[in-house]
Amino acid sequence: MNSQSTMRFFHTKGADFRAIFISMAPSINEAAQKISLHPYLTFHFGENVVSAMLVAGLHRQAFGEVFHLNTKKYFDPMIVESRSIGIWRASAKALPALAEIQEMSDIHEDLATAFLHVTRFDKSGKILAKGSIQSQGTSIPDLYAWYLLQSEQVHTHLQVSLRLKDSAGGIEVDKAYGLLIEALPGVGENKKFILSDNLSRIKNLCEYFESGEKDNLDLLDDIFPGEQWIQSDEVKVRYECGCSAEYYTSKISALPAEQIEELMNGADQTVECGFCDQKYIIRYEDLKH
Repeated sequence: MNSQSTMRFFHTKGADFRAIFISMAPSINEAAQKISLHPYLTFHFGENVVSAMLVAGLHRQAFGEVFHLNTKKYFDPMIVESRSIGIWRASAKALPALAEIQEMSDIHEDLATAFLHVTRFDKSGKILAKGSIQSQGTSIPDLYAWYLLQSEQVHTHLQVSLRLKDSAGGIEVDKAYGLLIEALPGVGENKKFILSDNLSRIKNLCEYFESGEKDNLDLLDDIFPGEQWIQSDEVKVRYECGCSAEYYTSKISALPAEQIEELMNGADQTVECGFCDQKYIIRYEDLKH
């Protein structure tokens, strides 16, 4: 498998199914370092990012989406924002109770309390759609699949596999794969059953690609033999926060004069990015009308 972070798009010749495959361990590790991710959150952070990017790829006609995931005990919030296709940033705020966990299964149990909030927007920032869903289990990928079923009433399968490894800096993601397959309108129940049955036999994507002899098309052929899968596109996936002093200066400058004065109090102020925690000095003189 390619060691770069990529997203590939497929469809069947008969237009019965479309699929998205993503491989993004390097991109996740870059983000984890940038935001100083709590080690205990590495696995679930990775699952959340891969799941979010698969759904964002499904909605690639929109400029971007924000996925806001929170639980009662361990993290509030965990946010992924896709901006344009393949570009993303994220944050993950650990609650104090995370330091007290004894087993990773504790986090799985906490996911039963999770809520997922999704906002889709266009290039101007106009909101195109919003939705929220409560967890029905203890799996982040299942929560995203449940969201798609409830919001779009479309037969969708979403599978995510991660493998962690020890590194000099602590824990990092060794492999991170995700697959989303959507049955398009008009597909018969028999084909949907074949798809579900064959998918259930592939328990772990990391294990599937372990030998290095299989590729994305092999995977799709194994899931649905006899269908002719065609790759329609491939994009690089990269972490990029996009924050800067100029960005925050322009945002504050767009506010009414009275609100600017209230925020700045007649002096330079420090702002902190809510995603990567980078601090910037905003000069009062640059904001004067």
